[in-house]
Amino acid sequence: MPYPARPWHPTPMPNDVGRILQKLQEAQKIRARDIDALFEATPSDKTDKYRDEVDALISARFDAFTDKAGRRVVSRFRTTLPTAARLEHKGVEKLDVEEASGVAPLKDGRLLVIDDCRGVFFVRANGKAKALLSAKDDDHPHYAPELADLEGITVDADEKNAFVVSEGSRTIFRIPLSGRGNDIEPGAPIALGSLPPLNDGSVNGWEGVAILPGRFTDGEDRLVAIHEADPPQIAIFDIPADGSDGTLEPVQSFKVPRQARDHLVDISDVAIHPETGNVFCLSDRQRTIVEFELKKHTQPQRGGLIENLTVELVGVTDIPDSKGTKPEGIGFDPDSGDVIVVAEKNRTSRLHRFEQK
Repeated sequence: MPYPARPWHPTPMPNDVGRILQKLQEAQKIRARDIDALFEATPSDKTDKYRDEVDALISARFDAFTDKAGRRVVSRFRTTLPTAARLEHKGVEKLDVEEASGVAPLKDGRLLVIDDCRGVFFVRANGKAKALLSAKDDDHPHYAPELADLEGITVDADEKNAFVVSEGSRTIFRIPLSGRGNDIEPGAPIALGSLPPLNDGSVNGWEGVAILPGRFTDGEDRLVAIHEADPPQIAIFDIPADGSDGTLEPVQSFKVPRQARDHLVDISDVAIHPETGNVFCLSDRQRTIVEFELKKHTQPQRGGLIENLTVELVGVTDIPDSKGTKPEGIGFDPDSGDVIVVAEKNRTSRLHRFEQK
């Protein structure tokens, strides 16, 4: 036993879960495959209870276990680092959009939601949805076939513009918004250029988009886009002007940090915390929310100093009731600060709400 163990008294559990926990209690080090096996063995209606047991066990048995940065590792089953924002699941409700693939929360409980086949929807505070721009219905007053295969959406602070990304064409579009309350009207989508190809097109590509406020960088608002796989990447772009054309080049791009790769095999969306500027990535395959901190580093260069950003893992939160769930979009409620996640389950869309603790 590498470190002194503190008392740990587990509650009764199913045989498979109990055996895995006993194996962890006797282990000399944490093995990712044991935690993965525990996840698979856990009944979905008891998940939170068993997560608490695992956290208690890991804390008791491996209190001195640290990563390379010297931070204490807690449980891979719930959070990777103790500095992670605790996200408490507040509930789930049906969403009146067939195949939600991204979300941009608005003030007063309203939402912009994208359906990857049908276009952009406006969801009122009462939960009812209407199509703002249709990618399929050529009789719709705002027919926009170029908005097919949308995978990411975000809005600016004034809610005057939405930005969307099409995975198929890699194009960023700006959509002007007008009106108030339940009378929002869209303008015609304006193409702002395309994101760079990072593979041969045989695997998934650019998925989500978010606005990074300038107060967290150098004073200029920018777009953050995420690339789902091969390679998984987080990239920062200048917001193009209307009339821009061609391929957009990133201001800076980041590989997913090594310690986060098991939790973020793929990335389905991205959101920026409005108060901290932290980057929240959503994984549909792992069914997790992974939080990163953007850190500024100043380094000398001939003729002066330059500032670079790096991304560092903060923590990981699992999506409850995740079996059969495919989380697709993430955003922050501008009124409450809650984390909003849209997901597909059993061919219906759902909205999950998380409160930060």
